Amino acid sequence: MFDEDPLENARICVRAAQSDGADHGDFHLRSVLRRLRIGTDEKIGDLEEFGAALSLSLTRLARTVANPRIGIVGSTDTGLLANTLTSAWAAGGQDLVGRLSITLMDRSSIPLRICEAYAARIGIAVDLVEGDFLDLSQRWAFDLVVMHGVVPFFPADQRADYLSHIAGWLSGQGILISSTHLGTKPYPNTDDVRTRMAIENLKTLAEDMPEIDAAILAKLIGRLEDSRETWTTERTVFKDLDAAIEAYEAAGLMLSSGWVVRLGKRAAAQQFRRYKSRCIVICNKAAAP
Repeated sequence: MFDEDPLENARICVRAAQSDGADHGDFHLRSVLRRLRIGTDEKIGDLEEFGAALSLSLTRLARTVANPRIGIVGSTDTGLLANTLTSAWAAGGQDLVGRLSITLMDRSSIPLRICEAYAARIGIAVDLVEGDFLDLSQRWAFDLVVMHGVVPFFPADQRADYLSHIAGWLSGQGILISSTHLGTKPYPNTDDVRTRMAIENLKTLAEDMPEIDAAILAKLIGRLEDSRETWTTERTVFKDLDAAIEAYEAAGLMLSSGWVVRLGKRAAAQQFRRYKSRCIVICNKAAAP
């Protein structure tokens, strides 16, 4: 019902990347192109556990909130939106899905354009917002904030500011769910298999996109090659679950539950996995002192 279309995602991404700045778009360019051909075991390491956490939270919301307001903070492509919708369906079927009010935000236009087309195709209304999260001044009151893998993109010296700002978007009884890798993630090496896969997929895709001429193709390939050295997220965000909990609580959140998902023996394609575990936390807004 909420099936994604990786091929269409890639077409939209390649078109959008030509106008989206390299500092914002190349993570999406590389990731979306890589996902054109990939085993299901390597999509999202904690997909099952994160989806279960979403379903649990949405089930609770469905009992008390007539029209749950969902904020998706950062997105690579359509994956997180699809996971949220699938989890809502599991929690309350079409009735709950139809009651959701969804806002998806990112600092890059690429995932917004991809999700716009996806939402139109499946008949779901989504409010799309572009901008750096710290610069967004909307007075949201989300019943659920969804974050997957976005915290490493926050500069270390501003991480607390970002988390506090996002926590301020929760309603009084709002829930925040976040998943982040634990430990140290190495920088991409010069023979990064992810980048090589993205480049090969781009070449194949360009054969069926007449508007991608040789000059544009060469420029996009150059950006992907440069991203091996220039695109990095914070290597160590949280060393362990306790450190993660401390950061979220310092942002004005109160832990409801948190656990570690170990990925070491999971993916068939271990060549892609650059960390061994993730933590998932479910938080509520802390009571005012």
